[in-house]
Amino acid sequence: MKRRAVYLINTVLLFTGSPVFAWQQPSSCSGVYAAMIEKLEANYIGLHHYQDMGKGTDYDQLKKEYEGLTKDIVLSGCTEVLQEFLNFFEDGHLFVTEFPDFSQNQKDSLKDYSRGIMTSDQVEKQLNSQSSIELTDGDKIIGRYSDLDSEISVIKRGEFYDAFIVKTKKEGTLEGELKARFRWTGDGYKINYHTYDSTSRFLTGDLYKENTLLKISGGVSWVKLDSPNEKELEMINWDEGLRAPKIMMMDENTVLFSVPSWNLNYQDFVALVRKNRDTLLNATTLILDIRGNTGGNGIYFPFFYVFADRNMPGGQGHVLASPDNEKYFKRNLQFSKDIYGPVVEAIQNNMGEIVDGPQYPGRKFKQSKRSKVKNVAILTDGACMSAAESFILHAKGASTKVKTFGSPTRGVIDYTSIFMVRLESGDQKIMFGYPTGTLNKDIPSNGYNKTGIVPDVPISEDVEDKVAFIMDYYRKGK
Repeated sequence: MKRRAVYLINTVLLFTGSPVFAWQQPSSCSGVYAAMIEKLEANYIGLHHYQDMGKGTDYDQLKKEYEGLTKDIVLSGCTEVLQEFLNFFEDGHLFVTEFPDFSQNQKDSLKDYSRGIMTSDQVEKQLNSQSSIELTDGDKIIGRYSDLDSEISVIKRGEFYDAFIVKTKKEGTLEGELKARFRWTGDGYKINYHTYDSTSRFLTGDLYKENTLLKISGGVSWVKLDSPNEKELEMINWDEGLRAPKIMMMDENTVLFSVPSWNLNYQDFVALVRKNRDTLLNATTLILDIRGNTGGNGIYFPFFYVFADRNMPGGQGHVLASPDNEKYFKRNLQFSKDIYGPVVEAIQNNMGEIVDGPQYPGRKFKQSKRSKVKNVAILTDGACMSAAESFILHAKGASTKVKTFGSPTRGVIDYTSIFMVRLESGDQKIMFGYPTGTLNKDIPSNGYNKTGIVPDVPISEDVEDKVAFIMDYYRKGK
C-alpha cells in the first residue's frame, strides 16, 4: 500500500506539473480530503456494508496513508488523488469531479501553453508516422477524432497521448491547440482535459463500441474517424449529436435502435419513438445497441409498449440516514410525497442508521396489439453503467422476449440515486458524488457491481460486426 501511495505522488505531480499550472500553490488538498472523508463516512451506505463485512481495517489504513499523501499535492492535482482513494470501493457511483473557476490571466496562460507545443501540420505528420506502429493497449487511442465541433488528432509523446485540434469551427479556438493529455493506467485513461472556455479539468475515460467511441467523464464524447469498422460509424447520429439515438432498418424484419447515452431530453426521445412507431412495431427482431452508454436518466419507459408482455414488479432498497440524504429525499418530495415522504420521516427519526428506502410501485405495461416484435436483443459492452444497467433490468422485468448480448456491463448499479455536495476547495470547485441508497435490500450480496450484468449470449471481442452476429443468431432460430 505504501508503494502505491508513493507512485501516486510521482504521477500526479508529473501529470499536472506543466507550466499551465504554475499559479497553483501547494496547500489545501489535505483540507479537501478531510472534508470528503467526513461526507463519505456520514453518507455512503457502501462504507457501512464494507465495515460490516469485517474489512474496516483496510479502509482505516488507506485513510491514514492518504492523510499524508494529500499534504504534498497541489490543489490542481487534488481531484485525481481523491478519485484514486475512492476507487478503493470499486463503485462507479462514488466519485469526485471538478469545475475550476479560472481567472482571465489563468485562461490566457492555458491558451499560451496549449498553442505553443506543435502546429497542426506537425501533429498530422507525427500521427502518420505512428499509424503503422505495433499498438499496445494504451496506444489504441492514437488516431483521428471528432467531437462535432473540432477534428482532433491523438499522438503519442513520451508516456503521454496528446490530443491536438487540427480543424475547428469553434470560435476562439485555433488549429494546433492542445485539447487533452491522456495517460494509460491499465484500466482506462486519466485525462487532463482543456475545455473550450480555456479551463482545465481532471477527467477519466476509455474507448468503447469497438474502439469507435471515446467516452470521457463529464459528458464528453469523441467518435474515432479512422475506425476500421465503418458500420459502427454509420450508427452515429451525425446530425443530432454523439449522444443522440438513431433508428435504422437492417433488413425487412430487423430494426437497430442505437442509444449511446440515456443523458437525453425526455420529450425528444418520446418524439423519436412516436415518429418511428410503425418501423418499431413492424419489426420481428429489435436490436437495442447500448454499447458506450454510460447512463443518464430513466426516460425509456414510454418505449416499452413496443415489446412489453408482462407487468414489471416494484422494488425497494436501503438508505443511510444522514442530514445530506435527508436533503436529497426532501428535494424528491416534489415528484411524489407518497414515495419519498416515508423515507424522509424514517431518516429524521433514525439518524446514523440504515433505514428503508423509497418503495417504488410496479409498472403495468400493455404491448401494442400492432406489435410484431418477437425478439428483443440488448447489445452491451463494458461502458454500460448506471441508467444503462437499469434499462437492462427494467426491460427484462417487463418482457420475456429480452436477451442480452455482447460483454458484461461495468457493474455500477448496486448503489444508486446520486447526490452531489460541494467540498470546500476554493476556485477548484470540487464536488463529491455518492449514491444515496441500494438497488435492493439484499445488497451487497445480491448485486452486479462485482461482475457487471453478464450477457445471456456472450459475443467474443474478436467478432467485428456484433449486430450481424445477433441477426444471424435469430435467423438460425435460437
